[in-house]
Amino acid sequence: LTAAQASAYASLHHSFALAYTAANDPQSNSSVNITAKNTAKVALKAEARTLARIVRAFPGVTSDPRVTLGLTVTDGQATAINPPDAPPHVSVSSVRGLSIRLQLRDAQALTRKGRPAGVAAAAIFCCVQPQDSKDEPPIVLSEWTFAGTTSRTEHELNFGAEVQPGSQVWITAYWLNAKQQHGPASSPIMTHTQFGGVVSKSHSLKLAA
Repeated sequence: LTAAQASAYASLHHSFALAYTAANDPQSNSSVNITAKNTAKVALKAEARTLARIVRAFPGVTSDPRVTLGLTVTDGQATAINPPDAPPHVSVSSVRGLSIRLQLRDAQALTRKGRPAGVAAAAIFCCVQPQDSKDEPPIVLSEWTFAGTTSRTEHELNFGAEVQPGSQVWITAYWLNAKQQHGPASSPIMTHTQFGGVVSKSHSLKLAA
């Protein structure tokens, strides 16, 4: 910092000290003096922040003088945000007509309903095949149909009239972090759309080979 900057800060500090004393003295704590104290405080804080930014940005300032000045000391490295390292556990809780209700869980803590730490959402993909299809699901994720993202661990897939009742539906998903980086995809699961009624959990569910 330059001598001029130090002098300017000292002047603002002195003005605030005088205004503070006047505002807190029972004989002079009028609304005018309280307003003057608040105005001086705003100016002093603004200048202090400006000087603090200069000090933090200067490469020659070590941790010790920063501590002395009351500035936050960091290790100089931002915390890395890594992609999720495990796939979600995906299961079907029910099927009603052309609607399939899914559960997404932390594969390491299936009884916990919340998302894993560092996970912001899940991306869901599906592949619809005829009822009696013997085809396996696509190996390459780009050949799947993107079915949307959800920040919840309960999600419903709703298909339109283009999907026939009884169709075979494969489903997979992966977690996303706050930077939209994704982890590995889950093992595909398969169920069928229905002609009517509700099929409860896993009655029509099968894991891919």
